[in-house]
Amino acid sequence: PVQNYEDLEPYIERQIKTKNLELTSEQPILYARTSGTTNKPKLIPILRSTVNAYKWGQRIFLYAQYTAFRDMFSGYLLAIAGPAVEGHLDNGVPYGSMSGLVYKEMPWFTKKKFILPPEVFGIENYDAKYTVIAAFGLARENVTAMGSANPSTFIKLLDVINMKWQGITYIIRTGNFSKIQDLEESERDSISKYFYKDPERANTLEQIFTKNKKATYADLWPNLKVVSTWTAGSCSVLIPALRENLSSTTHIVETGYFASEFRGTITVDAKNNRAVPTLHETFFEFVEKDKWESGTPQFQTIETI
Repeated sequence: PVQNYEDLEPYIERQIKTKNLELTSEQPILYARTSGTTNKPKLIPILRSTVNAYKWGQRIFLYAQYTAFRDMFSGYLLAIAGPAVEGHLDNGVPYGSMSGLVYKEMPWFTKKKFILPPEVFGIENYDAKYTVIAAFGLARENVTAMGSANPSTFIKLLDVINMKWQGITYIIRTGNFSKIQDLEESERDSISKYFYKDPERANTLEQIFTKNKKATYADLWPNLKVVSTWTAGSCSVLIPALRENLSSTTHIVETGYFASEFRGTITVDAKNNRAVPTLHETFFEFVEKDKWESGTPQFQTIETI
């Protein structure tokens, strides 16, 4: 039968406590920690096979983008994820973000292009994290692709850039993060080793912000080719606001349906945002919305739709 998290929670808790295989066929290497709809965080067991499937799907998605927009890999990639490890449970297994874990385990040829070191995602203060992301991103002129699950991330990032551009250009000019008050000393030390000051780039940015009342991504990164993000559901209402800050030559690519538990689709046609379901790893069942809400669900498998 259909299960919710509360149905499975006793098995998850016993598996954490005893390390017996109560729910999954192999030991989790990570528990994805999500807030869900309740105040108590949910712990989703992530297996090595789960991570391998995610990585395989992500490689296909990257290849689909590469074949459609080859120039997207000519510069740097600003990919934003959650922290791979936020802490450890009593049994020693880490908990954190699935997106952060996949980010850390991306192929070497992709990681070479990434701007942000994984340590950035572990910064606890929300505003400080966005300021650091902005500094690392703006320090590079030739950003050709951005990626994050939710388009609100990019809208928030641009707001931070426009509000704090003077402090951000100072960081780029000097390489000094000391003026970010909410950044812990240990966090500052862990990211500073990856950052290189660039006074010339700082001068260019100052000219952009002086000229424009509100800078756009088109102003800051004129070579930006692709933005990968969710475009459907509730996220669709944010796409127009994101689009108006992009160049007409920048493509918004659907990143696919995925959650902590599984990846549901892989975008294989990046030009037309067409995706296929992950039949090789997921069993799909569907219920019409009205029938689900009325308490009379009639389940259909994918071949009957």
